[in-house]
Amino acid sequence: MSKKRSYRTLLEAEKVSESNTLRQGADAYWIDLRGADFNNKYLCGANLSRAKLLGADLRRANFKGANFCGAYFTGAKLSGVWFFEANLSQSDFTRVKITGGCFESADLSWANLSAAEFRGSDLTRAILTRAELTKAKFTEADFTEAKLTQTRLINTDFTGAIFIEADFSGADFTGANFTGSDCTGAKFTQPISMWATVKGLADVTGLNPAIYLAAEHYREKCIKEH
Repeated sequence: MSKKRSYRTLLEAEKVSESNTLRQGADAYWIDLRGADFNNKYLCGANLSRAKLLGADLRRANFKGANFCGAYFTGAKLSGVWFFEANLSQSDFTRVKITGGCFESADLSWANLSAAEFRGSDLTRAILTRAELTKAKFTEADFTEAKLTQTRLINTDFTGAIFIEADFSGADFTGANFTGSDCTGAKFTQPISMWATVKGLADVTGLNPAIYLAAEHYREKCIKEH
């Protein structure tokens, strides 16, 4: 039997009840769920690794502890979705738009979030190691204690975001916008040349003043040299 199964097959096999609850721990790896309606459904612990969820409706669905490793979410409706402690590593969220999503303690390592919008979403203690966030928007998102090590954050918008105790070791945030963000206790290892490209440094809370001053000095030096 092919690993690529249909949405109808999944519903029949797992017997979704009238209360919109899929059996906990349901196994649906490699399944094609394009355009599927999971609005407000409960799928905790389900195995949906490599699933194709393009254009699917997952608003307010509960996927606590579910496995979405390598899944495709492009075009999916995800506002209010609950991915608490879910495995989203290597998944594709390119250009998705999410408001108020919960990604607390989720694993997003190696995930592609390019040009995505995660407005007001909770990424507390999330793991984004080596994830791709270039040109994404995380306005007013919460990254408290999140791990952003070696993450690509080029031209990413973090306006009003919270990064308390977050780890940015080895991350590339060239051209990122940190206006109004809170970086209290955050760990940085970036060179001043990179800081000089960051927008909104003067409005960042909890940032070592020496970084801002050094970045300004570096900018002035570059202007004079050119």
